[in-house]
Amino acid sequence: MAKQQSKKKQSKSTFIPSMVAAAIGLILGLVIAIFSEAIINVLFVILGVVIIIASIPNVVDALSDSHKQGLIPVILSAIPAIIGLVLIFWHNSVVMVIVGIYMLIFPIVRILMSYDPKAQFSLELRNLILGLVLILVGPGKIISWAGWGLVILSVGYAVYALIKETRF
Repeated sequence: MAKQQSKKKQSKSTFIPSMVAAAIGLILGLVIAIFSEAIINVLFVILGVVIIIASIPNVVDALSDSHKQGLIPVILSAIPAIIGLVLIFWHNSVVMVIVGIYMLIFPIVRILMSYDPKAQFSLELRNLILGLVLILVGPGKIISWAGWGLVILSVGYAVYALIKETRF
């Protein structure tokens, strides 16, 4: 008898937090699924700003060495800043996939051509991650799917918590 009361007390102590977690997941999932376009727009603006900020040191370095190497390094270092502007102002799906492919191909080429591939990889990791994000988020469906997936998982978690509570 004492064991049953102990189990009931223990299940009640986990039941309420489980239901709160399920409710938070359900609300968050619905917000993500319903407002996925707005979330995507905000993500692209943030990604654009991050890319512009990340490209500033490269542009400054290229400008400081432009008298030695010419304008090609300046132009090549300015391309990520231009891509950042494109992400902020013209972020449709096709452009995002193209920019994502660019953000993947050029870092890979720089890694393969480097004298120290490990060091170059650590420098290019940010661009590789941004390229993957742009390719995956570019079509825009993944955010919505993630929201609906969170809704399904939250409902499943709530059902599991209810079944567990009624079994004791």
